[in-house]
Amino acid sequence: MRLLQQNESAFQKVGESLYRYAPTGGYYARVKVNRKEVRRSLVTTDREIAKRKLADFKRDLARIDHIRGNLTLSELAERWLETVRRQKPKTYKAKALLVRRIKCDWTGRADVLVRKVKPSDIELFLANYRFGSAARNSCVTALRQLFEFALAGKIIADSPAANLKWSKRETPIRRTPSFDEFKAIVASIREQPFSDTAKESAVFVEFLRLAGLGTAEAAAPHLGRHRLADQHDHHVSPQDKERLPDSEGLGAATYTPERLTRQCS
Repeated sequence: MRLLQQNESAFQKVGESLYRYAPTGGYYARVKVNRKEVRRSLVTTDREIAKRKLADFKRDLARIDHIRGNLTLSELAERWLETVRRQKPKTYKAKALLVRRIKCDWTGRADVLVRKVKPSDIELFLANYRFGSAARNSCVTALRQLFEFALAGKIIADSPAANLKWSKRETPIRRTPSFDEFKAIVASIREQPFSDTAKESAVFVEFLRLAGLGTAEAAAPHLGRHRLADQHDHHVSPQDKERLPDSEGLGAATYTPERLTRQCS
């Protein structure tokens, strides 16, 4: 008790809610909120800087619900996960995995108060994993949503994840075969001796080339209509265009899958 009184006497009031700790010369904020005193070191020995930081501290206090101010990161993650339960199963599964990782691998344990989480803590957490670009970006997005949830609930005044950056995805290198190489591929597929669908497979591959489609587009339930002129601009060189079958004058016409299949057979 005596030591406590000595420590209290070391604080000198130098302004409204502003105190100077004599042994170190550092400034502290002491602000009453809901009949409780909130103390915070202003991390400076300069009085003018201390005044500005005190004003910022008061603004932050006004934006926070102090009843929820002692919520831990683990508790926040559990609450947030409940709010996304109705999302698509794959999306929910990824977010549930993130919550489990936060509980197990968060730097300095997940029972840290949410208001004490720093941007560097999040970066250290992400550094625990060897993500690919897509996986890391998905995790960054979910972490932003987690702390935006805390922000909306007035648990924190600012999101520590606000400035997290996505990783730049590498541009995949897709080698496009020449027209002669393409014909050789189709011929090789057609000549497979142990396949009872060799001819159909060859026709389908040739259809993809002539239509300028990828496998994902071709697998769409409703393929619709495609203009060869538009597709070839992206997939076929000018030299190859001249060698494409165009006996019916259909080079710039609208092709349906049925017409393209006939063209290939």
